Amino acid sequence: MWDSPLRTPYDIRFRCCGFPVRVHPLFWLAAALLGGDLIQSGLHYWLLWILVVFVALLVHELGHAVAYRVYGCQAAIILWIFGGLTVADRIPGRHASRIIVSLAGPFSGFALAGLLYITQRLTAWQNDEAPHALIFTYQLLILVNVYWGILNLVPVLPLDGGQVCRDVCEWIRPTKGAIWAWQISLWTASLLALYSLMCWWETTHNGGPLTRLLPVWFPKGSWWTAVLFALLALQSYQHLHQRTHRSARF
Repeated sequence: MWDSPLRTPYDIRFRCCGFPVRVHPLFWLAAALLGGDLIQSGLHYWLLWILVVFVALLVHELGHAVAYRVYGCQAAIILWIFGGLTVADRIPGRHASRIIVSLAGPFSGFALAGLLYITQRLTAWQNDEAPHALIFTYQLLILVNVYWGILNLVPVLPLDGGQVCRDVCEWIRPTKGAIWAWQISLWTASLLALYSLMCWWETTHNGGPLTRLLPVWFPKGSWWTAVLFALLALQSYQHLHQRTHRSARF
């Protein structure tokens, strides 16, 4: 489900920082659906949302690609319905190297958000005279890079945090590390799916105890994250079942 998508005649291909980039048509569909509510505020805000998602995911995947290049690997970037994917001709052999490659994606987004924030503070361009669309784009770029970066760091496979968790577990216990990582992934994804479902329910029913207790800045779940983590929990369960079945046969 999370493998590289098949090529289509409608793919957009270009190079960025020397890396080949392929944008699958389902990427635009997913981004458009996620920001569908913004159409009520104006078509241009909806289009700006799609642009922000494109930039944020491209920067994220460029972080992975640059890290691969540092370790002598050739990498390519794919943007599609499940977000972004960076594929390389080989994987670095050391656990520490793979952990750095995994962390390079979300931390690239954090760096972009930090750079935008510092630039705004130094120039003070965000004022009453600034175009509202520009302020919207600036704030959205920061929110998407920060919150999606945090989302990617949760220990759920195949997200970046899950990759880090698996490398750490295999580093500690080579024979059992992968199973530990999939178990952590299953429980974490299940809890996050439940949390997201509760947040979405309370949001659509005039609030509730959970959303009232959480601080305003704390990431809230949605129907999208509920579906995402439910699928990831199912995938983790399938991997664990296959490993258990394979071990029982031998």
